Amino acid sequence: GSTTLPDSALTLGEGGLTISVFTDFLCGACYQFYAVEKDLFARYRGRIRVAYYHYPLDRACNPNVGSSRYPGSCAASRAMIAASRMGIFREYFLAHFGSFERIKRAFSPDVAIAAAAGLADAEEFTETMNSRETEESLARDLELARRLGIRATPTIIIGGRRLEGVPPAEILFGIIDREFRSDGGAGAKRR
Repeated sequence: GSTTLPDSALTLGEGGLTISVFTDFLCGACYQFYAVEKDLFARYRGRIRVAYYHYPLDRACNPNVGSSRYPGSCAASRAMIAASRMGIFREYFLAHFGSFERIKRAFSPDVAIAAAAGLADAEEFTETMNSRETEESLARDLELARRLGIRATPTIIIGGRRLEGVPPAEILFGIIDREFRSDGGAGAKRR
């Protein structure tokens, strides 16, 4: 059956079909998925949206992981939440992934704040990153991930189907096309 997820504040695209992704914003496979996403948006312009949920593989905030694979990814998640709360998520997301190869190994709150330069006031961005609301938002996603038994990033959920890792774009095209067909082509919102 279809997994009903609470709305994410971190979404790209406007379409009726939602692709939910549990992600770590510093994970290499998640960066690969970012490249595949561009193909999805190009092919289904206006018909899909991607909703992100946090699953940083970092013990600093995520008690569900055994060890920190990507130290700093809790900070990356907080930065994405801050960007969303300040209305600059899309721009920030693109800035982050645009400089991913450079920032992934030495990511820190300072790197996150630098990525927001020109998009937001640094002081306000820092306060928002460190706010209680941001912590609560991250904690909600981690609890959701725990309940769903999320183990890997990215974990992609489309309709009732769950995929771990980054499938080739063609596989995703097939799944999305099937979703649209079973939807009567309407791309109706799934709740």
